[in-house]
Amino acid sequence: MPAEFSEQEEEEEGATAQQRQQQQQSLEDQQQQQLQQSSDDEDDLILEPQEARWSGMETEGMKDARCSLLLQEEVPYDARIKVLPKQRVLVCQDKGFSSINASASGDNSNNNNSMNNAASNQPRRSASSSGEDNFYVDFKGTTILQLEPGMVLGAAAAESNNNHTTGDANGTNGNNASNSSQHKTMPITLTVGGRCMFTAENYQDFRVMMRTKEQSQEMSMAPNGNFDWPDVSSLLLCPCCGRSAQIPAPGRRYEYWMVFYPLLQITLLKGSQMTLGTRTICRLTCLDCMDDLLEGLTLRIQPGGNSNMVNGTSNKRLAFTLPAADVLAEAGSASFLEDAPPRPESHPLVDDMLDAWTLYNLWEHTGAWEALQNDYRLVL
Repeated sequence: MPAEFSEQEEEEEGATAQQRQQQQQSLEDQQQQQLQQSSDDEDDLILEPQEARWSGMETEGMKDARCSLLLQEEVPYDARIKVLPKQRVLVCQDKGFSSINASASGDNSNNNNSMNNAASNQPRRSASSSGEDNFYVDFKGTTILQLEPGMVLGAAAAESNNNHTTGDANGTNGNNASNSSQHKTMPITLTVGGRCMFTAENYQDFRVMMRTKEQSQEMSMAPNGNFDWPDVSSLLLCPCCGRSAQIPAPGRRYEYWMVFYPLLQITLLKGSQMTLGTRTICRLTCLDCMDDLLEGLTLRIQPGGNSNMVNGTSNKRLAFTLPAADVLAEAGSASFLEDAPPRPESHPLVDDMLDAWTLYNLWEHTGAWEALQNDYRLVL
């Protein structure tokens, strides 16, 4: 009897051990499934779009148009050469200056909080652009560098890529419907204006030019346009990192890249009529942020020039691929890649660094600024 009892006990213990092993295996399988489900959930969270970046300076009309002053972090950019063709353009002047005595004088101190001294700090204009009359310019044409937004990376964009043609290698389809449908805000094409020094006088110049309607009243000037747009604070705001440039003290200067940034807003005027307003503004961009934007970007350069190219494409086979940063460095302070307009008499040498206001006026007075606006209008 004792022997028989011992064998039965061993059989029961063996069965119990087998059951425990099966239970342990089942528990491990459940844990593995839970871990896999948790990983899938994390992936879903990563792929879910984050909130759009807003600066807080956008007007209500810009918000309605989903036009942000900040670039969205998930949007990749590509560099391309843009040809601005020859054309006769009308250079429109700020009519508000006609209400200011041209002989007004005063110090150019950095007056951050008061608008009452605007007359004494009016922007410096050449005789050909006194603000009283618009004038025509026979624009000679030039080539410039633009940074085009690409497709947003992620599950939704990947699915869209499977359903739509992705476009050419230069990324020129950044504003197509198949792309923009994946963007949280309006895709922004940046035009590189050049590298410049920012001074206290520059701040005063842009402060008056970029005045709001409320600020126009404080300055005793006519509004600069029919729509309200962000003021000079948007010039100081880097579109990449969102940090504001320091306003230089008199005699000090700081170096930045200047990019041209198109804005759009939707406004309801009298009745229920919806009106679209557009404007391109200057933006100071941190040197490091521009380096990050240009990192890894290349341009296709053809021997003999690119003036015969259309939007950076041509049928010629012989071409060189160069880093976009090197191409800009070769262009100098004003980022005209070919057929550059004559430099201002105050900065005759290519190696001379232009100040921000002089750089903007170089684009405006040569007709390049208005030619760029005409190109933006075609897109919008």
